[in-house]
Amino acid sequence: MRMTWGNILVWGGCFLYALYTNVIYTSVAKYGDDNWDMTCFLGFVGLFCAIINFFLLFIVDYLGWETFEWPGKRSTWICMTMYAI
Repeated sequence: MRMTWGNILVWGGCFLYALYTNVIYTSVAKYGDDNWDMTCFLGFVGLFCAIINFFLLFIVDYLGWETFEWPGKRSTWICMTMYAI
């Protein structure tokens, strides 16, 4: 059975999500619910993922594994703009 990049990325994402869930569980149990700021923690997780994925986008494009391009149709831009608002 041949593994594709998509399968490898899915398994890696599952592993990281399981690790992330365990870190949250042990941290909340360790510090207690009163000292834990979940909003701040999730904000930093989102910021970290955005920064990592931003640089990963250029690396994957440079290596030729995926080709990224801007959408060409006007309707696609309208949908993206409506979603962002």
